[in-house]
Amino acid sequence: MLLIFATPAAPSQTLSISHRNLGRPGTVAVGPEDLNLERVLVQDHPLLIGDFPELATVGDRYAAVSGVVDYRFGDFRIVAEHALRLVPAERPVIQGHLVGDAEHVTIASYNVENLSPHIENFSRVRSPRDVDDAMGSGRMDDIARHIARVMNAPDIIGLQEIQDGAGATSQA
Repeated sequence: MLLIFATPAAPSQTLSISHRNLGRPGTVAVGPEDLNLERVLVQDHPLLIGDFPELATVGDRYAAVSGVVDYRFGDFRIVAEHALRLVPAERPVIQGHLVGDAEHVTIASYNVENLSPHIENFSRVRSPRDVDDAMGSGRMDDIARHIARVMNAPDIIGLQEIQDGAGATSQA
């Protein structure tokens, strides 16, 4: 059966269409009486996938998706008959409100998502997706600005997911 979804939502790696339990910011709720049978898994057409497919995250949407639908392993699936076009969601920045003083210390945790100041060599990584230029792309500046301004420069901060000195380069 050929279906066309005019404005599909991307709550995670799946698409949810007209879900009465759609939470904020676009996540799908599962309950004992609702196993999300209206969930539809969308797959890029195998011949139309680019070198760097866009990854959807909570709240993102796709432009209209059309393709043939089937049902297997408990899920409806659609193989898109065209390249998927991601429409990223606008994500509001939530300003921190805690401020330290002589009697109070502020402590934060921050996930820098595999941050490395090292620019990888294409020939030494497993995949071109592993190449990361945090300095040249402005990512380091963005992280610093976020910690200083949005998080109100906490007194102590624990950074998570910092790569070693070789970055994503395989050392095996």
